[in-house]
Amino acid sequence: MLPVIPVLEIYKDKVLIYSTTLLYSNVKVRYSFIHSSELTPWTEIWLINSSGIYVTEMYWRGLGAGHPSSPFDLDSRIILLNDSIGAFDIQRYLGKTVVIDLAYTINSSINVNGKPLPTEGSKVVFKVTHLSLLKIFINVLS
Repeated sequence: MLPVIPVLEIYKDKVLIYSTTLLYSNVKVRYSFIHSSELTPWTEIWLINSSGIYVTEMYWRGLGAGHPSSPFDLDSRIILLNDSIGAFDIQRYLGKTVVIDLAYTINSSINVNGKPLPTEGSKVVFKVTHLSLLKIFINVLS
């Protein structure tokens, strides 16, 4: 049996656009968009490691529809930033797969370790999985 390595794969419209191992490092994702109900800016910071995808920080404006009814509803540190609210140390587990349906987002941007991903299209899928060393080697050669 060949050893397996934890990896993050990102697909856009079912095409693999990004892949990295999660053996020794985490991946940081910044996902920003305009909230569809309140039309206010919303940003989430995700940490992705071999155990899955976690929201670690959130920033938003307002307390309207689709927002936490009170910033204190979140089990985290809260800070008011001018006219925005920030929540830190959230550590909310999202799972091993997260799908962003770009058809329902406004002005979305996604950065992975500081590098932008293309956001035109219909869906972006983040998937934490495990691949054998042989499969990783074959992927590198192809």
